[in-house]
Amino acid sequence: MQLRNWKHLDKLNALVLATGCTLWLQYAFFSKFFPDVNPIPYDINSFLLFFMFVHAFLLLIPSVLFFWKRKWCYQHHWQLAIIILAPQILPAAFKLATYSKPNYDFYDYQICEENKFTFASEENIIILVVDAMGEHIFREVWKQYPEVQQSFKDFTCFDRIISPLPSTSYAVPAMLTGVNFEGDYRLAEPTQHAKYLKQASNSENSLFLNFKKLGFHTDAYPFILQTISYCPTLLDNVAHRDEHQQSAHLLLDGVFFRLLPGFLKPLLGNSYLQLTDPFVKAQGTDPDDKNMPYDRIFYNKLKNTAKTGSFSKGLKYLHLQGAHAFIRVNENLEYNFNTDYIRQLRGSLRNLELLIEKLKELNIYDQTLLVVSGDHSEQYTPETVSLIKRPGETHEQMQFNSLPCQISDLPLTVLAEKKLRPSEMSIFSHAPVPSTGETRDSNLPSYFPIGNWKKNFERLDLDPQNLTLNEMPFSSVKNQMHILVNKNLPLPYTVFFLAKDLHSGERWESEHSTPNPDECLPTFYQLSLTGIPDGDYMICQRKKIKKNDMHEEEYLESSYFPEFLLLRNGMPSFSKNYPGLTPRPLRINEKIVFDAMQPYPQLELPEQSVPTRHYLCLIENEIMGIYLPQSNTPLALQFKMKIMLQNSMTLELFHEGILLHSQTLSPENMKLLSFEFVLPDELSNLSKLNLQFRLVRKRQNRERDYLHKINITSLQLMEAKQ
Repeated sequence: MQLRNWKHLDKLNALVLATGCTLWLQYAFFSKFFPDVNPIPYDINSFLLFFMFVHAFLLLIPSVLFFWKRKWCYQHHWQLAIIILAPQILPAAFKLATYSKPNYDFYDYQICEENKFTFASEENIIILVVDAMGEHIFREVWKQYPEVQQSFKDFTCFDRIISPLPSTSYAVPAMLTGVNFEGDYRLAEPTQHAKYLKQASNSENSLFLNFKKLGFHTDAYPFILQTISYCPTLLDNVAHRDEHQQSAHLLLDGVFFRLLPGFLKPLLGNSYLQLTDPFVKAQGTDPDDKNMPYDRIFYNKLKNTAKTGSFSKGLKYLHLQGAHAFIRVNENLEYNFNTDYIRQLRGSLRNLELLIEKLKELNIYDQTLLVVSGDHSEQYTPETVSLIKRPGETHEQMQFNSLPCQISDLPLTVLAEKKLRPSEMSIFSHAPVPSTGETRDSNLPSYFPIGNWKKNFERLDLDPQNLTLNEMPFSSVKNQMHILVNKNLPLPYTVFFLAKDLHSGERWESEHSTPNPDECLPTFYQLSLTGIPDGDYMICQRKKIKKNDMHEEEYLESSYFPEFLLLRNGMPSFSKNYPGLTPRPLRINEKIVFDAMQPYPQLELPEQSVPTRHYLCLIENEIMGIYLPQSNTPLALQFKMKIMLQNSMTLELFHEGILLHSQTLSPENMKLLSFEFVLPDELSNLSKLNLQFRLVRKRQNRERDYLHKINITSLQLMEAKQ
């Protein structure tokens, strides 16, 4: 009763109603329409400030209205509360009433990877899935990299096998159990998939079920969760999921950043991350792993940890990224824009070569049954290939068999080859079908040709500062440049390319081509380079795009490719480094301001460094060489850089183990960082400084999972102040 008579009760009521209404509007509407500034940007520009102001204004409207009409709101508080709560409670209640949790085992169990490359001492069955290994790109790898022909000579290649359901989460279970999902997998609900997965994993031809009963050590290492059953009656490398801290923390992150208004994120976001960071469970992985391609991590661990275990018989399922998106890896398992499906698959198959090598070193190769298969093509069509090496099988060269079959035939083949099923159930029991060596038409990529270059005399702006980075992978094929088409975007109205000679400044322009919107989206732009004289070029792409189908208005989208084109005798190659540079020392008082596609003869840049429009991006622990002049006076280096942090760290700069500079960093000083240091006397006669950037973390937390980027905006060499 005392509360009812409190003179400020109407204000308290208005505050509660306004808070409820504001949270509802923020969560349901504003969080979807206003830009997310997590991670927190270095600089808040005018565009972002405008949206932050509008966001704040809209969120304040309910508070203003409720306080303005607080007397009336107090009289109708029940009705207002129902109006605010009903749109939130009714959808939530409906969702709870209709939601059926998929019955996946990974809710209760988790994969243990300690013995991923521990093999049986006598008898091994290995199922290796190479994701997106389509027939076309496998044949291209076979032709372009003849060394793999010797590595895979003991295999039989079934080049007319198909994956009826070209999706990893359906193809892999079919490959391991022989059971195909019934119905349209593209329309299936998670509950249907979970039911299928459990039934298939316990079906009569399930490899894990059969070999587990025979005493085999069975373990599986999926690429995605929903491809195997995590049941301990099937697998030896699963354990109870004893904590859900990571899941809870992800949920907390999502709710926090969904409820937190955009204009408050720059102010409170870092405090939240700092506050919750100590409670994030450390993953115990090498932070280098997070900056390497998946298949490179696989390769390194296989190389360093392959061994035989205490068990004599084993069944193992492994999975490679293969040619699956994103296409960012070359044939040497390095991140690179200059790559394509074929080169990425070649890099992935290095793991199979290493696996064969390790099995031979362990003296278990001859008795191993090794099945290597794609789950779908690189274009998510059914045409893939499967390679099988049976125990004791050797050839002078790989055998090709064009027998029509499905990947769901592989489990019965394995069981039959192990005498657990009649021999006629093996695809080897059928008469071999000679291969024509030709790819099925439905798996061939399509090309949109562009060429007909002419000299461009217009003063077009090709400054990378005013262009965006083209992130689509590209490669050279004979006298052409192939650029992968982004299938997530509509076709441009018109597309053309520009080439700028780095030394003379001459510019060349291709024909303006218009794709046919009624035809299928091409796989590649096929850019013929015939007509451009030999030289070193920067390549730009320009697209005219209609704003919508109702209007003819267009806008021009311009981008540059992050590597230099080198044309020699009409044949293209690409270089990350500026061509034709002669190294020279950095001059005293000379300042380098980093920009994209510019020459830096004073520096020796790391292979993975990326000069962008605003800075030179290095990964921590990388080494950058700086050529120094001879000087009779002490020298100092001044740096300006930006480093994105969530917690306090210590930045350390070294030259071959000699500490040159140390500085504590915190999220509060995430704007432009400026510092200088004097080179010690023992380095006074040094011709090249090998500068390494290290970040020392204070505790085990989420920041242990990856290496940070050092974004250097400028550096300057000066005489040290006396």
